[in-house]
Amino acid sequence: MLKDLFINSSILISFLFLGGEIFKESPLSPSAPLKIKIFGGIASGILGSILMIFSVRISPEIVLDLRYFAIIVVAIYGGLTSSIITALIIANFRIYYFSTTPISITVGFLIILLGIISGLISKLNISQNKKWLYMNIVNVAVITIELLFVVKERNLVLESTIYFMIMSIITGLLVYHFSNYITVSNSLYKRFKIEATQDFLTGLNNVRSFDNKLNNIINQLQKNQKNLSIIILDIDHFKKINDTYGHLAGDSILKELAKVLSNSCRDFDIVSRTGGEEFCILLPDCPNQMAIAVAERIRKNVEKHQFVLANQQKVHITVSVGITTYPDKTRNLDNIVEEADHALYQAKQTGRNRVCTG
Repeated sequence: MLKDLFINSSILISFLFLGGEIFKESPLSPSAPLKIKIFGGIASGILGSILMIFSVRISPEIVLDLRYFAIIVVAIYGGLTSSIITALIIANFRIYYFSTTPISITVGFLIILLGIISGLISKLNISQNKKWLYMNIVNVAVITIELLFVVKERNLVLESTIYFMIMSIITGLLVYHFSNYITVSNSLYKRFKIEATQDFLTGLNNVRSFDNKLNNIINQLQKNQKNLSIIILDIDHFKKINDTYGHLAGDSILKELAKVLSNSCRDFDIVSRTGGEEFCILLPDCPNQMAIAVAERIRKNVEKHQFVLANQQKVHITVSVGITTYPDKTRNLDNIVEEADHALYQAKQTGRNRVCTG
């Protein structure tokens, strides 16, 4: 029996880690898209069916396994829809794989009942720990009652119940531990992936992401010979703003400016924060005159925008903007950022709150 427990547990844990990889980018949750929840339910149903294949046969019609953990796990993460789909798959497999008999049909209905109850428990406004506990109690209770009614030999009932309890406690602890470990790992992976490409304050692309996107565009330009414009801008006298209103106010202005920039550009333009108060915008397939028009729109939108601080004080800022365009203004793609930065320097040297192109 210990061998069978080990096999069942190994299969279950292997599926947990496989599911963690499959759902790493699109996590299974009650708020996930319907297709994700359906897929999760089908995958867990397959898991429950495989667990039945490696079950312990107590009698010609009675088998013990860990199929109900497939229902619990998918109910915790996918909710009612996923748990019902899983239960239906397991119930049908139980009926047809172990022959259609009154006992297998009864067990099939109990499995569906467990899927519904587990799904309803997942909707309760309680901690996840309590959901795990309540689902385990319900499932163990139902299966124990099933053994009492179905197994005729009383000594076999006691043996089966004890064995099932041992299986449930040991595997339950393992499943709980590993599922939490996978959830935390995937959450950290997602957070680190976002932090690797997004600016923590504004949500725009960070320097690393900007460099990667620029290199990708440059590689494409060498093939299709299209235009590329770059806008570099920064806030005029930003140090004075920080000194006057404080760094928290400065952060608030940077976040609001990021929204103004995004709303002033085309949907496919790439807006990044590349320094303290410096922003870069990649405008693919954009000739110089169009880029100047975009830059002027940005400058005017920033100038007239009211930046409201936490104390409801309104602040107005301006930006200086530098532009360059390949191939209209420069043929050297390796120095295209430096060319735009030089144009920004000209804008600052000639009075600020203006657009210069180089």
